[in-house]
Amino acid sequence: MPEPSTHRTATRSDLPQIVEIYNSTIPSRLATADTESVSVESRVHWFEEHTPNRRPLWVMENAGRVVAWLSFSTFYGRPAYAKTAELSVYVHEAFRKRGFGSYLLTQALAHAPALEVDTLWGSSSATTNRASPCSSDLDSCGGVSCRELLHWTE
Repeated sequence: MPEPSTHRTATRSDLPQIVEIYNSTIPSRLATADTESVSVESRVHWFEEHTPNRRPLWVMENAGRVVAWLSFSTFYGRPAYAKTAELSVYVHEAFRKRGFGSYLLTQALAHAPALEVDTLWGSSSATTNRASPCSSDLDSCGGVSCRELLHWTE
């Protein structure tokens, strides 16, 4: 497990670091379909849609700096999907391959019932050579295949 192996609810003051991590993935096009950087201001509404008891946004820190984040987002917005959440996991490039993403996914699986979520949806940008840093790190969550637990598209 990564050090420290805890997460916390994100605060508004974390948003610039969350956006920085997100924007760092855009050039590779492996983790997002955005082609241009987003601004902190453009993500305020998204941030405010997250609530600790229903659709949390978590961060992990190392030496006081956000190094990874996970969000539960409403999936599709239709009543039939009320118990489905889309998961997004992003890890700062300097902290990949250290277990932060797997830790956050494991915690998401453990906390989902308390959030009244019974289906987690995510997408992985795997490549044929498995070079994608986001998919190869997240294939296993505590020894259990994430694809067995989540609804994944590749």
